[in-house]
Order: sequence, then structure tokens, then C-alpha cells
Amino acid sequence: MRLNPLRNPGTSKVFYTLIEGTSTPSQLAARLGIKPPAVTEQLRRLERVGVVRLDQKRGKFRQYLVDWDKVVETTANGVYADEKTLELREFFKRNEVFRRIVVGYFRRVAHDALMTCMPFEEVLDDFSADLPWSYPRLKRGSKRREAREFLKALKRWRELAGEMRIVTLDALMDSLEEEGLL
Repeated sequence: MRLNPLRNPGTSKVFYTLIEGTSTPSQLAARLGIKPPAVTEQLRRLERVGVVRLDQKRGKFRQYLVDWDKVVETTANGVYADEKTLELREFFKRNEVFRRIVVGYFRRVAHDALMTCMPFEEVLDDFSADLPWSYPRLKRGSKRREAREFLKALKRWRELAGEMRIVTLDALMDSLEEEGLL
């Protein structure tokens, strides 16, 4: 069984640092205060997952950057994975509004996630859990077709998330009751 590098705090720290911009392993190591070979190993893990890729080689230096297309795809795949949500996941992967939201979210959360060593996967889970519940606070009536389509898909995601939340909340309450805590 291979461990998921997105759960690894060290790998996640390299990812969050790379969000600041294209960098070499040595530059990343200097910013993180660790040795370049350790950074290179973390970059290889992120490359295998696909969220980081090698940029054009500049002289003898290997520059890495965040592959935002893959980050968006990974985030879209975080929508509750069942047959009901397959169409939604595919929609989000190609929707530019969703893409801009994902990029903005990760850029904003990177610093705090880096400071707390929060694994990428946890940040991703929080996004997937929180986004559908933001729907009631969002503006409606956008003139942009792309934004209207996004809101429609988000509303559907919220409905599906609500169904799942009822199931998981019932299971939690049953477990608490079984332990005599309710």
C-alpha cells in the first residue's frame, strides 16, 4: 500500500511554498529550512500525484510550478464520489468560475496551512465540505452564463451534500446514543 503524499505535512509544505511561484528545489529548501534532497523527494511525490510539474529548464536549474489544472481536477474529484455526482465533478473540472475559486482559495489558505503543517488533503476536504454550504450567501442573477451554470451546479451539489450529511449525522447520533452520551 502506497501512502498518499497529499496527506504528508512535509510534502504539503513544499506544495504551499510552491504556490508563491515557480521555484527550484534549492530555493524551496532555503525558504523551508530543509536540505534540497528532501525537497526534491517531496517534489517527485507531488509530481507523481500531478499537482506539481517541471517548468522549462533554465540553464542547469530545474524549476517547478503548481499544475493548477490538476489541482482543479483533484478538487473537483473531492465532490462526494458516487454515481449521482459524476456529472457534477466533470462539470466543475471544466468550469472557469470553479477554477478561479479553487486557485484563489489555495492562494489564500497556503500561508496558514504552511504555518500549521496542515496536509493538502485536509485543506481539500475542508473546501469540499464548505463550498456547497456557501450557496445561500452567494449572489444570484449574474449576467455571465458561466457563473449562472456554476451556481446551478453548486445548488445541486448542496442538495446532494445535504442528503449525505443527513446519513452521516444519523450515524453519528446513533453512535453517540449507543455510548450513552445522548
